[in-house]
Amino acid sequence: MSYASTINSNIMYNYKKLPSWQAAIALSERIHTATADYLPTDHIGILSQIRATSVKIVTQIALGTGKSSQTAFALALEDAQILLYELDTQIELAQRMEVLPTSVVDSFYFQRHDLMQQLFRFTQTLVA
Repeated sequence: MSYASTINSNIMYNYKKLPSWQAAIALSERIHTATADYLPTDHIGILSQIRATSVKIVTQIALGTGKSSQTAFALALEDAQILLYELDTQIELAQRMEVLPTSVVDSFYFQRHDLMQQLFRFTQTLVA
């Protein structure tokens, strides 16, 4: 499904049909699954922050569908992109502090990268 076929002039979206929402929820599920075994050894709480941020990304995309204009929706998607940078930073910190091994971090790198590209492309279609 292309982004163009998902957009209509009434800004009424079924967020669950948006490829970016689907990618974001898949990433959040992957993060929750991949970090579950490491929660007992996380004494600084970074994994809880990573998990929460992954949920905020999905939520931000869904919230954007309720905005009253394409410009406002685009801004919500930009906020989701900002949250992805926050997530990347938290993951980097967890890896550096040896809370998460590189193998776990690498396991969802491409999902994060793909989601960032999807959000960027979708935002461009809204403001064009």
